[in-house]
Amino acid sequence: MEKKGIYARFFGNYGLKYGDEQLILEHSSTSKTAQLLQMLLYFHKTGVPRYRLLENLVGQEERANPINNLKGALSRLRKLLGETILPDMECIVAQNGIYSWTSEIPVTTDAEEFEQLLDEADHAVLDDDQALELRLQACDLYKGELLPQLINLEWVSVENTRLKERYDETVRHVCARLTAKGEIRRALEVYEKAAAVYPFEEEWQVGRLDCMLNLGQHKNALQVYQEVVDSNYRNLGISPSEDMQDCFRRIREGAAWGFSSVQEVQKNLMEAHIGGAYFCSYPCFASVYQMVRRLIGRNGQSAYLILCSICDVHGMPIKNEERTVAAVEAAIAVIKKKLRSSDIFTQYGANQLLVLLIGTNMENCSLVFDRLEKAFRQEKAAYGCKMNFTLKSVYEEVDEQPKG
Repeated sequence: MEKKGIYARFFGNYGLKYGDEQLILEHSSTSKTAQLLQMLLYFHKTGVPRYRLLENLVGQEERANPINNLKGALSRLRKLLGETILPDMECIVAQNGIYSWTSEIPVTTDAEEFEQLLDEADHAVLDDDQALELRLQACDLYKGELLPQLINLEWVSVENTRLKERYDETVRHVCARLTAKGEIRRALEVYEKAAAVYPFEEEWQVGRLDCMLNLGQHKNALQVYQEVVDSNYRNLGISPSEDMQDCFRRIREGAAWGFSSVQEVQKNLMEAHIGGAYFCSYPCFASVYQMVRRLIGRNGQSAYLILCSICDVHGMPIKNEERTVAAVEAAIAVIKKKLRSSDIFTQYGANQLLVLLIGTNMENCSLVFDRLEKAFRQEKAAYGCKMNFTLKSVYEEVDEQPKG
């Protein structure tokens, strides 16, 4: 009879099962005891030398007595294991400076299965289709980075890099093979899964768009393109690369859209929901700004360009990157909620936002600043931060342009 064992999920969200039951030791997956168990399970075939446990588990503040700290973590882990549904036995074996998980309770991990499938596809005597199916199974197992919350640990970083390289290589191989066979829809599924795991890796997004275009899904491709470009600019501050621009050219040139009337064109141009100020990518903002410059030169309407800087209470840049990101996200939410649907704004670098207020005056701009700053201060992420505003009349800027 096969022994009941542990299945450990390391890709994406960490989790354990013993047989068909969830195995929960404690709520935190990043505590010292959880990290110790993760190393023992991940390296269950070879064990872990004491020095590696010390390197990865003992923090800088614990260097004065590392051995005792490791012993303490082992003792706490043994106690926690004894309170679970696991059999009442010594689960951690120490011999000659090597700590191992007992062979009495078998262990399987998703990372291990992932590599076994790829090794079998690479080395076994299989036809191309069988090898392809094994690689597809491996891609399905890869749900995300290895223990992403612990990526700063040396062993996690090394293993994650190695496994990601195998995953990237596999996705490329699988999608090229499927495309060559004419199975574009299956290739699209693989690219979409890869893009879901790594949304900012352009290779997968370009592959995804290429498949959509080859399938004649031009409208879907346009929507995906806009989402990717906006997300990349909002989160990374980057504009579309040449490959992405090439995808857009193909989308634009696609004759298979099949619009039969101006009503259908208008329907596809409409927003799903209109509410609050319009947030967009910088390239989109620049195009709207240039159009507004042309319009106000003809009808005399006023418009103001606002530069909003998110800084600390002393007016200096926020030093902590995570705090900056959180504060900027809070500012985006406030601007979207508090301004009119006719106003437009974008992120401009890591800690600045550009706002275009149309049909207003200098006095109203001051009222807008007060309203935004008051709402921003109520946000939790804005603690210790403030919004600084500078503005310029778009009309004045137009007057400075060469005539003719």
